[in-house]
Amino acid sequence: MRKGQRVRLRASAQAARDWGVSVGVEGAVLCEYNIRAGLSGSRACVDVRIGPETVIWGAPSRAFEVVAEPGQPRGA
Repeated sequence: MRKGQRVRLRASAQAARDWGVSVGVEGAVLCEYNIRAGLSGSRACVDVRIGPETVIWGAPSRAFEVVAEPGQPRGA
């Protein structure tokens, strides 16, 4: 994922409730980064803007999928 890329939440309904959004909601990536988790390695995270007043901070990258850009086939 890269800054500005459109993504869709595919996390569980519980995660969506915790973040105050709906499963399937779309937003834009503000940034992606890795958090070191000690000996267990690192975890890829993203900050995603969902609308003008909602930002999901530090969500696992795997909770989102990239939305195909216009002219780009799905899954490419």
